Amino acid sequence: MADSEAHKRKCRTVLRNLSHREREARVDMGELDPELDFLCPFCNEVYSRYSGRYKLHLHVCKRRVAQATKPPQKPPLPPPPPFESEVFPIPAAIGE
Repeated sequence: MADSEAHKRKCRTVLRNLSHREREARVDMGELDPELDFLCPFCNEVYSRYSGRYKLHLHVCKRRVAQATKPPQKPPLPPPPPFESEVFPIPAAIGE
């Protein structure tokens, strides 16, 4: 059983590497396949549609674009002036 699992894993790896090389060749020639390739609208990179990996990239790319376009934070407000006891005088000191 372990041999068959290892053999299956090796076959998947070989197929994945072959698919990657084929995709790179398509990108180099400029012949993108809409069923196999995804062109990111934000960074214009080409990603594989294999197992929804392009969705992961799209999520990260959107967040990266949002972080880059975020306006700079305003500096914090200065602290309020210290409380003075003379602002509210005691009635006995006024002469009442």
